[in-house]
Amino acid sequence: MVKTVNERVVEETLKQALKISRVAAKERGKIAKLIKTLSKKIAARLIESDYSLSLPSGKRKKAIEKYLKECQSEIAGELSEYREEFQETLSGLAVFASADAAQTINAIVKIELMPTAGISKAQAKTLASEGWIGGKTVGEMFSRLGDKVADKVKEFARKSYAEGKTVQQMTRELTGYKDRNGVPHPGIIEATRKTAEGIVRTSVLGISNAARMETYRDNASVIKGVQWVATLDLRTCVDCAMRDGAAWDWDGNPISAHNFLYEEPPLHVNCRCVYAPVLRSFKDLGFDDFDEMPESTRASMDGQVPESLKFSEWFESLDADEQTEILGKGRYELYRDGKITFGDLIDQNGRAMTLKELYETLDL
Repeated sequence: MVKTVNERVVEETLKQALKISRVAAKERGKIAKLIKTLSKKIAARLIESDYSLSLPSGKRKKAIEKYLKECQSEIAGELSEYREEFQETLSGLAVFASADAAQTINAIVKIELMPTAGISKAQAKTLASEGWIGGKTVGEMFSRLGDKVADKVKEFARKSYAEGKTVQQMTRELTGYKDRNGVPHPGIIEATRKTAEGIVRTSVLGISNAARMETYRDNASVIKGVQWVATLDLRTCVDCAMRDGAAWDWDGNPISAHNFLYEEPPLHVNCRCVYAPVLRSFKDLGFDDFDEMPESTRASMDGQVPESLKFSEWFESLDADEQTEILGKGRYELYRDGKITFGDLIDQNGRAMTLKELYETLDL
């Protein structure tokens, strides 16, 4: 069966998202290494500090406070240096994502359909520094990360002071260690690594999606709207999976059968969803002489929103354990027993309902 142009565009958009996810994986490795390096540096600062159990409590307290100020400066400096480098990466990624989106469409249609080939380097730089991802800029997310890391160290240091721990004990806990049974104990700020990796991954996918959207909007005469494309696997949340295939025009009105409000991905931290463009038909674009069009796209350039694998169909292909993992035990049991449908999982704002909210809607 011959695929329509819009079906092929969805496929190519997903391929591009896969390429970009590899960049995210590389950056996650960098930020994980940075967190580990920070652990060692703040441990080294403690060894070099004036803190000692031989000091009177007042002087020990002052030594701790001085140490914490130094740590805060160290943390802010390291994260700021990485953020600047990371934003340069995001800027380059935005240029790539935008240009690739336009080039892909032109290659599929086999004519120069997209007059605007992509955003400029200046636009990309602004997007990387000022673009909102879930209502926050990259700089704001890193600032909050720095506060979180500093708070972890502060809480640990003050608690260690109260418990009378030695410098040796504290540095061991800061960097992590294995106990006598070989059980590993992560360093104090290791818990922030997942947060840091989430920021990096979400930023990479969010900025690249925003760059594509800039190109789509600049070519609104050719593109009539966008379609939500989710990666359906066991890591996909219900909110994202239920949106798969939903499409909107540029005014946020549905152009496919759904009740979801228009929102731009990422929908949450680590969201992997993307928007694919929905191209207008040749007829909509004013091409009356179809003989001038490439043979491979004459009939397939129909402007229709491509049907995707619906979440319900994909879900039914999974076993009970996988279904439970996605919905959670309580929601799965309600679904299995026929007390709720997939439509019941979503509230009027297009959000997945909690188990408590579901029970409140049922007459049990």
